[in-house]
Amino acid sequence: MTAREALAIGIDWILGPVVDVNNNPANPVINVRSFSADSAIVAELGAAFIQGAQDYPVLTTAKHFPGHGDTSVDSHWELPTIAHDADRLAAVELLPFEQAIAAGVDAVMTAHVRVPVWDTTHPATLSPAISTGLLRDRLGFDGIIATDALVMGGDRAGILQRSGDPRGG
Repeated sequence: MTAREALAIGIDWILGPVVDVNNNPANPVINVRSFSADSAIVAELGAAFIQGAQDYPVLTTAKHFPGHGDTSVDSHWELPTIAHDADRLAAVELLPFEQAIAAGVDAVMTAHVRVPVWDTTHPATLSPAISTGLLRDRLGFDGIIATDALVMGGDRAGILQRSGDPRGG
């Protein structure tokens, strides 16, 4: 239905589905945009959304890679940190993205989050280790990688931090 309605108004690139796992009740930004607090449910419903949209000439986008559900900071204003270990991140945050890729998602939108286990310096949006090493090389995604709005506070903080500007972070 989303694909049909998008096409009816001239949109052929859907910036969805949101495949973040809403597992942090203090999360101020993901909320009801997520399918569930359970990663298996998010993975299943995200893949179903993508497969359903493929009946129409539209692009789909899994977002916000590598996951924005377990944050308590709004990345529109600050840079959240997801401090879990790699096994936990793979089991929870990455599962819906793996399923979205398997379902043939066209694009993945990166998140303005810091994930120290994968990159101690850059937010995911600016991280070759996350965008190339994790998303492309490890997960095998070869489609479009898009970023969320670069005017968001999370990215401004990351850019300033990387440049050594004291206003960053």
